[in-house]
Amino acid sequence: MLRGVNAMSDASNRPLPVWQRWIPRAGVIAAGFTALCCLGVAAALSLATALGATFLTRDSSLRPLLAATLLFTALGSALTFTRHRKPGPLIATIAAGLWIYVFTFAVGAGSHAAARDDAMGAHEHGASQPGLGGRSTLVWFGLAVLTAAQVWDVLRMRVGRRSGGAAA
Repeated sequence: MLRGVNAMSDASNRPLPVWQRWIPRAGVIAAGFTALCCLGVAAALSLATALGATFLTRDSSLRPLLAATLLFTALGSALTFTRHRKPGPLIATIAAGLWIYVFTFAVGAGSHAAARDDAMGAHEHGASQPGLGGRSTLVWFGLAVLTAAQVWDVLRMRVGRRSGGAAA
């Protein structure tokens, strides 16, 4: 029995492969950029257009892309959860992802460029549309929580490695 505990401690003390460490980080960056495109933030839309990714200016393309990037972030957080076994960062990641998606597309969708169904249309008409300004603030809050959850996850991994596998 003691031998199994030592083996588990040794396994959790070894660093994760590079691809497992970067999945949550890449996911939060991709989800953040996609959400900014959904909100019609000029800098994100201009960058997408300059890169030739004009599909990132239409909500019909962004809806599945945002869902995929948020799922990617949650899966990356689940990978690190298997190492530190503390559910806080994973729960925060999932909750923030749902929050971002709901407030981007579900809540107040009728006022979000309904005629054109694109983020560029929402941006051109400004944040003075009914519901758009408050909704974007809520999405920004969700992005902050998502980012904080990933930082928390990284800290859990580092504390777990330093203390020999017993994450604080």
